[in-house]
Amino acid sequence: MNQPHQFLEILKTKTLYDLWRLSHVLTHMLQDPRRLQDLKKQLVVGQEVVFFDVHLNREVPLKINQVDRTMVQGVRLDTHDSVSVPLIMLNLSGIDPFPTMQQASLNRHTVKVGDTVAFINKQREEVFGTVLKLNPKTVRLKTAHGFWKVDYSLLMPVIDGACAPEQDSLMMLKNITPE
Repeated sequence: MNQPHQFLEILKTKTLYDLWRLSHVLTHMLQDPRRLQDLKKQLVVGQEVVFFDVHLNREVPLKINQVDRTMVQGVRLDTHDSVSVPLIMLNLSGIDPFPTMQQASLNRHTVKVGDTVAFINKQREEVFGTVLKLNPKTVRLKTAHGFWKVDYSLLMPVIDGACAPEQDSLMMLKNITPE
């Protein structure tokens, strides 16, 4: 059932009770943390996606600037307005989950010892850590799970260190090795 109109035709034959039950099930599915986490793993800052604008009743292109717990912040590509969109309104069908990164990565000159940064490990989990040492090509971090040596290009700045574990934004994986 790929077409929404086919689904609507089937729903027209159902009773109000059946529709209410379906609504209840859908609400729980839309709030499932595992589904939201899986969706967030497909998103990266700078990625272009589409979301459904309920006011216009159509899909609208969006460039992601930030991925939060249940929302994405971005710029509409049609109007260039800044918007906040619930994750559940994003349509990732046919979207490349690994676009070329447009943003400037952190480097030895933009990071200092003591900074809180984040990166994505090989299990596609966001890891937060404190910078211990700056090397020419990598940075040494102390995380909750031990020490890591991470390439500068994989680092993401953490804007608010107090809420770091709840923030989720993803980047492509490259060369990450635990020490």
